[in-house]
Amino acid sequence: MAYAVRPDTAAPLRVAYTLPDGQQVAALLRTDLFRTLTSRPDIRWLLLTHLADEPEFRRQFEHPHVEVHRLPRLVPPFVDRQIEFLRREFIHHRLDPETGRILHQRARAVEPKRYWVHRPLAKLLAWLPGIDSALAWLQDFLTRDRSVEKTLDALHADAVVLGSGAVKFPDVAVARFARLRKLPLFGIIHSWDNLAIKGPTVKCDHIAVWNRHMVQHAQQLFHYRPEQITVTGPGHFDVYGRGKPQMSRAEFLTALGFDPQRRLLTYTTMPPMSLNFSAHFVRQIAEWISRDELAKPCQLLVRLHPQDNPELYASCRGMPHVVIETPGRFRAPAHWRQAIYYYDPTDADVQHLRDTLWFSDAILNLGSTITLEAAALDRPVVNLAYNPPGTNWPVSIAEYYRLTHYRPVTESGAVRLATSPEDLKDALNEALLHPERRRAERRALYADLVTFTDGRCAHRLADAILGFLGRCAPTNAARRAA
Repeated sequence: MAYAVRPDTAAPLRVAYTLPDGQQVAALLRTDLFRTLTSRPDIRWLLLTHLADEPEFRRQFEHPHVEVHRLPRLVPPFVDRQIEFLRREFIHHRLDPETGRILHQRARAVEPKRYWVHRPLAKLLAWLPGIDSALAWLQDFLTRDRSVEKTLDALHADAVVLGSGAVKFPDVAVARFARLRKLPLFGIIHSWDNLAIKGPTVKCDHIAVWNRHMVQHAQQLFHYRPEQITVTGPGHFDVYGRGKPQMSRAEFLTALGFDPQRRLLTYTTMPPMSLNFSAHFVRQIAEWISRDELAKPCQLLVRLHPQDNPELYASCRGMPHVVIETPGRFRAPAHWRQAIYYYDPTDADVQHLRDTLWFSDAILNLGSTITLEAAALDRPVVNLAYNPPGTNWPVSIAEYYRLTHYRPVTESGAVRLATSPEDLKDALNEALLHPERRRAERRALYADLVTFTDGRCAHRLADAILGFLGRCAPTNAARRAA
């Protein structure tokens, strides 16, 4: 591919780097990635975030080699969004049948328009040769946003790094701009499920992924060549290789209002688009704790997902031996899907999650990345795999463990799937009495899905980005010759 060059041959390379939500902010700022990238005096980083106008937020990124600019658009216009949804349904159509079926069942509950409109239309059109390319052209033709292009042109970027690899909507407009201007495009695939079940519609020149499974997803679903993929591991997992916490167990538990003599169970929730009965599990476990029905005296920490709704847990607050906490700092009051855009965890928030997992005796969750983070610290994991009686969620949450990205977990034997209330109680008792069980499986799983366990994944990601820029962005000599 021929890349555009800037006429100004003396200035440092200008690289736009998108931060579409709080997860990408944490992955850059709360790891060694920011320090490593900004150590290069020949590169100026143009950080794009919708929080750019907030002075306190900007101060976090103060550096001689950094500019902070506002992302031109948070949510695409209506027509653009509909075409984007349709193209993502084509990706779901390419998935293995079981994963596609599970995602469509969930869409019926949380995204009915996609289920009743985009899904049938994608199924009808999927067999037409070149249909996705035709829709991509139509999307560019019908929804081209001159104001976005004007904003991004003013940055004079030489290359673009996408913090979510064009998975998140705010990335898409920037990615399409980069393609229009023929700028080198690097994508950071932030999470292990992004390629397997979400799927970006813009293909980058190079991507960074966690593990070999993601390499396969990139090649099979999006036709990346091996030389376009670098396995770096997740930089935001480096915190789990930093040794013991600075505080004692007693200090940690006392600070939360817990009893240091009781065992700690930690339940990390999922947002309402995954299930609508998280609070049921809180009440169930709290009842067992109050009646001393578990093998050891326990207490329960409920850590809400950034996109969860705290109001759903109102009935659980004040229960004996139960503490409910939000996952960190937010820049605006929001929940549900918009909350992640205002999520801005501090260094202390990141460390608190690590300490929470370190001091927990068992971790409960619904098939989330927390499973791998718990495995990093060799903590027993219980995956909730049943819909409680009387709930009306249309999808069995046990199905989630058959999604493509999670199958290596369930097949590893590293976690215990709780398939009923009785099984959940038994699983918790096993974790309390025999935490050493599944230890070898946890270690093998972590090495398989995270790849590198030496705490230097952020450095590998920085090397991949800088290497890509060195190969693809024009040198001063080339620019002068142009």
